[in-house]
Amino acid sequence: MALILEPVDDLEGPDAGVIEEARARQRRRWGRTAAAGAVLAAAITAGVLVFGGGRSGISNGATSGQPVRLTFRHGYVYVNGYPVEVGVAPSLSPGTVGLDVAIAGVEPGGAAAGEGASYPTAADPIFGPNSVNYGSSGGAGKVYLALVGPSVAEMRVSHLGTFKPVKVRGLLTGQRAIAFYRPAGAPGTVFGPGTPTRFTRGVALPMVETIYNTAGKRIPLSNRAALGFASQSFRTPVAHWHTPATAPANARCATSTALRGAIAVGGEVATAITADHKISGPAFYSCLDSLYTWHGAGYTVGILLNAENPGAPPAPIWNAHPITGHPGLFEVNGQRYADHYLVEPAQNPFPSKQAVAALRRRLGNARADTMLRRIAENLRVHNQHIGQQRVEWTRLTLTTVARRIGNAWLVVRADNDAVINPSPYIGRLLEAPTLLATQYGTLNVAHAIQLLDSLRITRLVTG
Repeated sequence: MALILEPVDDLEGPDAGVIEEARARQRRRWGRTAAAGAVLAAAITAGVLVFGGGRSGISNGATSGQPVRLTFRHGYVYVNGYPVEVGVAPSLSPGTVGLDVAIAGVEPGGAAAGEGASYPTAADPIFGPNSVNYGSSGGAGKVYLALVGPSVAEMRVSHLGTFKPVKVRGLLTGQRAIAFYRPAGAPGTVFGPGTPTRFTRGVALPMVETIYNTAGKRIPLSNRAALGFASQSFRTPVAHWHTPATAPANARCATSTALRGAIAVGGEVATAITADHKISGPAFYSCLDSLYTWHGAGYTVGILLNAENPGAPPAPIWNAHPITGHPGLFEVNGQRYADHYLVEPAQNPFPSKQAVAALRRRLGNARADTMLRRIAENLRVHNQHIGQQRVEWTRLTLTTVARRIGNAWLVVRADNDAVINPSPYIGRLLEAPTLLATQYGTLNVAHAIQLLDSLRITRLVTG
C-alpha cells in the first residue's frame, strides 16, 4: 500500500512526522453502515492511498522473527519496550450511552478501535475493542489485553494463571487493564469471559478467561460481551438523513448555523430520549451526530446529555480545558500514539485497472490523474525508505471543542468516517475534491471554534 513518509527528528514535536492513520481505525458507526457502490468504494480506496496512507512494516521496534516482549514499568504495560496507550472519548453515536475507545501498541500496524462501547459497570466491566484479546499465540507470541472497570479484582485463565489489573496510559480514573503474554507456538486457544461452550467444544486446550470482583465472586458476562461485540445494552430509537433531505420532524434535537459556506450534509438523531438507569457516575447520552462541511473539511457536530437524567446538567467532559480568549468554550486535545516500525516493500501499492477506470468515470480524467500522480509519488517516497526505522503517528482520540448550552454539551470534532468509510454521505463528498485532501482526524481549531460559535441548538426535547 502506498505511503507518505516524513523524516522524524523530534519525536515529541507536535508536527514531527505526522501521518494520520486511516486504515486501522476500524470504527463502528451504528448509523453509517450503508454500503456504497463499487465506484464509490474504488474512489474512497484511492483517497485513502493518496491522503491517509497505510504502510507495511514491523511495528514497535521489532524485527522479523523476534518474539513479542511484554513488560511492566511503574505498573504500566509496555510491549517491545514501548508503552501501550488507550484513547477514551464520549461516543457521539445517537441513542446510546457509550465510549469511543482505541488501543495502540498491543499489535502491529496502528490501533484497534471501537465506537459505541458501553461504559464499564459492575455487572459488565469489560469495555472497548476486544479483538486483541482472543485466539492463538501466533508466530511471534501474543499479548492479550482486556480493558476493565474498577469492579474487577483479577482474571483467571484456565491452564495459564491468575492476573491482576494493571495501568495503561490514557485510561480514565478507576479503569485498568488485564495483560498477559503467551509465547509463539504455545498450546491452547484463549477465549473471553463467558464464551458459550459451543465455541470451546472440540478445542484441544481451551483457555477460558474468568473475571472476579473484589469480593472474590465470579462476574458473569453475556455471550454478546464475551464474543467481543460492543455491548450496547442501552439504546433508544434514531433516524438518519442526508441531503437534500433535512432532519426528521420527530427528531428530539437539532442544530443550525448561519455561517457562510457551512453545509449540513446529513446525520443521525435520536427520536426518543430516556435515562440510562444502569449507569452510575458521570456518563453522556448522545442525541445528535451531524456532519457539516466547511473550508474543505468535515466536522462532526454532536449534542451530549446527562445519561442518568437527560434534563439535568451534564458532567464536565474529561480532559477538557478552557480555550484562552473564548469564554465558555473548552478544548479536548487529540491523543496520538507513536508507532515505531521498519519500512518494508508496500503490498498492492497501486489501484487496479478496474479501480482506475471507476475513478475516471466518477471524477473525470483530470481529477483522477491528479490522484494517481500522488499515489505514484507516495510510492516513490516509500521505496526510498525500505529497511529504515520510522515513526507513524496514530490518532487515538480526536481534538474536540465544546460549550455548554443549557443542559447540553454542543461539541465539534473532525470527521474521519465522512471521508474514509462508505456511507450515505460519500456521493456528496466526492463532489468536493478539497475534502478528500483533508488530513484524516486533523482539526483546524480556529475554524472549529468559528463553527461552534455559529451553531445554535434549535430543538432539544428531553421529556
